[in-house]
Amino acid sequence: MKRGLVFGMTILIVMMGFALIGGDVAAKEPKAIKWYVDDDAGSSQDGSKEYPFATIQEGVDAAAAGDEVNVEPGMYIESVTITKSIKLKGKDATIMCPTTPEVAYVDESSKMYEYLVGIFGGSYDVDSNTYSGPGTVSVEISGFIVDANDYSPAGRWCSILLRNANKDDGKSKIHKCDVINTNVDGKETFGILGYGTMDVEIKDNLVNQFARGGIGMYSGHAKIEKNVVIGPGLGVPVTWAPNGIQVGYGASAKIKDNEVTGCGWPGTAWAGTGILIVDTSDVKIEKNYVHDNETAIGVVDFPESLYGSVWSGVVSNIEVKKNIVEDNEWGIDIANECNNVKVEKNEVYDNTYDGIDVWTYSGLVPPPSNIKIEKNSIVGNGGDGLWVGSTVTQIVDAEKNWWGAADGPSGDGPGSGDTVIGNADYEPWLTKQPKQPRSH
Repeated sequence: MKRGLVFGMTILIVMMGFALIGGDVAAKEPKAIKWYVDDDAGSSQDGSKEYPFATIQEGVDAAAAGDEVNVEPGMYIESVTITKSIKLKGKDATIMCPTTPEVAYVDESSKMYEYLVGIFGGSYDVDSNTYSGPGTVSVEISGFIVDANDYSPAGRWCSILLRNANKDDGKSKIHKCDVINTNVDGKETFGILGYGTMDVEIKDNLVNQFARGGIGMYSGHAKIEKNVVIGPGLGVPVTWAPNGIQVGYGASAKIKDNEVTGCGWPGTAWAGTGILIVDTSDVKIEKNYVHDNETAIGVVDFPESLYGSVWSGVVSNIEVKKNIVEDNEWGIDIANECNNVKVEKNEVYDNTYDGIDVWTYSGLVPPPSNIKIEKNSIVGNGGDGLWVGSTVTQIVDAEKNWWGAADGPSGDGPGSGDTVIGNADYEPWLTKQPKQPRSH
């Protein structure tokens, strides 16, 4: 680290941890310490490998920025709060919800959250129990079973809650964790949820069961890759419409190689959705396997004209590419003021109703524009292959798709394949099935 210059001299000074060589002062970085935790440990331990702490929170509290906390197999009945840049590594260790889990607010939400693992950047105000401000932390968590134990919260619940987790000083990463046994009815419950200045990778996790959301990113940026996200199931009488992966409200993301299933809601006003993009821009949805949901993939502007100025965000620059979308009730949904959405090289097969819909909630809502639907296989859907609502004034570019028949789409088209209805340009179409994007 440069501290100053000495001109015309070559000086070597070693003093108080600083070295001045050729005029440059280098700060000696403290060596990262490895701390250890074992639920079989006794009291009055020092966190060494020989004398590990008995709780994860003890290890986290002892660690300094850059340190690593290693957790042995076992059952740890506690909430864990992390407010510094560390690595937390488990060896198939279980973090189990205690009788009274931790509670906190984050500045970006008015909701109170009870949580099992909390990762918070910024400052903490004791009086309001709120994390706020610009500070960030870089935290890497791996190798845990995060078990909510079917806990019924007073307000909102999140098994892993993040705020201002950012990779500026290292890696912010949640990987190889199983997030399980989240309560699925009553209150709004989430698996993994991020607010604030986020730049995080969420990879190789299982998120199994939730009432409101599996993985959610509400600001910042995330890479969400190779996760398995399982909702409460189709037709299950849950209170909330669950979304498997949701990115919105200004967040951007790359969502790739995930499997998302089991997101449905028995009501008619809303829909459970496998992957939902809402009121945000710059999201790529690629090579996911999305099946057995009420709606597979939703790209939706929540309209300001119907719900107020708080919903002023516009959806733009969204890519939906090389996904397998099959056996859902509805396939891909593009609704309201969405601009520059590309749907390309997807397999949209055997959905109960429509394969792809482009529409608005009402005539008062600005319609989608610059929508391109190209080189997809749209086959065997029970409703329409592509339905464009009557309020969509701009022609939807739906050229070069395979509709399941060499003579093209039916409906407004001349052929015998899946139907096309509405303001869409479907010519030319593909006369044979394109190469499959991937297997599952």
